[in-house]
Amino acid sequence: MFESSDCVQRFHYNTSQPFTSVHNGDPVAPGEYKAFASIGWTRSTGRVDYLCGGTLITLSYVLTAAHCSVDSENKRPDTVRLGDVDLSTNVGDQNAQQIPIKRFVRHPEYKAARAYHDIALIELERAAEPSDFVCRACLWTLPDIGYDRLTVMGFGTTEFGSDLSKMLLKADLMPLSKSDCQERFPPNRKISEGILDSQFCAADPTKDSCAGDSGGPLLVDLVDSGNIGATYKKVSFVAGVVSLGTGCNDGSLGIYTRVSSYLNWIESTTGATFNITECPRNVECRLHYPDVESKIVSQNVDPKFRVKLLQQEQSEDSVCSGTLIDYRHVITSAECGMLQPKFIDLQGNVVAITKVTIHNDFNAKTLENNLAILTLAQFLSREATDQASYLPACPWKKETLPQGEDIYVSGLEQFGYREDYLFINATLVNDNRCPKGSLCTENPQDIVPGICKLDQGGPVTNYVRSRFDKFVPSIYAVNSRGSGCSGKGNIFEATPLAAHYKWIESQILSHVVDTLNSQQTWNQQEFYENSTCLPPTGGLGRCVPDGRCRQLIIDNRHQLSNIKICKFDGQTSVVCCPNS
Repeated sequence: MFESSDCVQRFHYNTSQPFTSVHNGDPVAPGEYKAFASIGWTRSTGRVDYLCGGTLITLSYVLTAAHCSVDSENKRPDTVRLGDVDLSTNVGDQNAQQIPIKRFVRHPEYKAARAYHDIALIELERAAEPSDFVCRACLWTLPDIGYDRLTVMGFGTTEFGSDLSKMLLKADLMPLSKSDCQERFPPNRKISEGILDSQFCAADPTKDSCAGDSGGPLLVDLVDSGNIGATYKKVSFVAGVVSLGTGCNDGSLGIYTRVSSYLNWIESTTGATFNITECPRNVECRLHYPDVESKIVSQNVDPKFRVKLLQQEQSEDSVCSGTLIDYRHVITSAECGMLQPKFIDLQGNVVAITKVTIHNDFNAKTLENNLAILTLAQFLSREATDQASYLPACPWKKETLPQGEDIYVSGLEQFGYREDYLFINATLVNDNRCPKGSLCTENPQDIVPGICKLDQGGPVTNYVRSRFDKFVPSIYAVNSRGSGCSGKGNIFEATPLAAHYKWIESQILSHVVDTLNSQQTWNQQEFYENSTCLPPTGGLGRCVPDGRCRQLIIDNRHQLSNIKICKFDGQTSVVCCPNS
């Protein structure tokens, strides 16, 4: 029979495991947020008052609020301090950079009597020098933020009416809907037109930005892979600029200028281009971003069982992916099968597809039974080719997954026009968000959008310890629906193989029996070690060295006609050993 235990014996008998100022805020560690800028006013006594915050977005420009252009005495700021998280001490001052302001550019539509278009750029007299304590942040360029946790920071007051904090503080806030914001912040002289689309609100029951945080950033912290096999980095994106608030009391509300609404103006003023996927990989600051563990597991090479589906033999563009489940069959989604792929590409070896079998109960609308089996024109054998290149995955037969084991969803990492293979270490979803008949997972970690996508038709898999004490690649399900590679609530749907095991078995067995019964197949060149064969006693078998099928030899030593020879390997006979 075609079953998991047989798969292990056929393909994996000799394998091993192959293988991530703020009210009630917390202090920011040195180098934790390298882009924060303190904007200062130098007094006649030589003392510098840092009254506003900002964010270094290029090595020569700081993003801040337009209302920070003058202080209460109508004087302009003249200096920016970078890399200092404690203004009360000289400790760590060697890591700080003090740079004069060359010019202060307010948005042309800003009016001091209103809180609209409250955004500005500061050009520095000289460029900042990238270090482990100073480097630029990226800009959030998409209209919607889409994350439920944002980070605000600054040297603001910690209570209403108190002095400015000397330590850089941070706090996590949640964005509010526009309707909630308007309800809690009715129109007044500053926002006579209400909350515009170029603004948004964020709040926390006990934390908020206060006076003195003006111009500081509201950040989204995301994980970026950087490159295949490279260290993952935490990268901060500026989504908002602190503009207006209701005070520092518990439950207070902050209004922020939406950075993405002013992207064109920022780019035209700075002469820089801000790309949400390319910015984290800039050579200036990449090495200085903090390392983090990631749920994304990059692969330097494709797994031995993963195949690309091609329309043309010479094409490098795959239409979908699939999984090798024996040496002549690939499983993929019905959606991918309906694209009628003509070839598979496995580790650079291209093989023609002779038959595409779509699950007879596939529903294109609901994606139920979203499976297809591809029959190949020739056997892919670990003996016939480099055995390191081909190794089928074993379909998972049980209704429940292994307890305590990780689940890996196949994805594709995107670098320009190139795509590289990866796995997403996902979390199982068992609630009502998962459609009946699907296997659902999610990756709650937030990564940079656009760098990764779900591998359509690819496997949901892991290496599972077999009864032979070997680690065997097992395919639990086939990717069916999902977008991106991360985000809480972004559900990955897949079609579980256990529920369709009999269908898979029937499709493969019917082809195997037909093929092996044909006269042209019984050709010594077609049979390699671990190939499927038909023993004279009936059923199915596999070709193994006679020493691994001792019972067959013992039982039939007086009736050699019951022993079918697959091939000879030196002085060793490779025999067709019944699966039973």
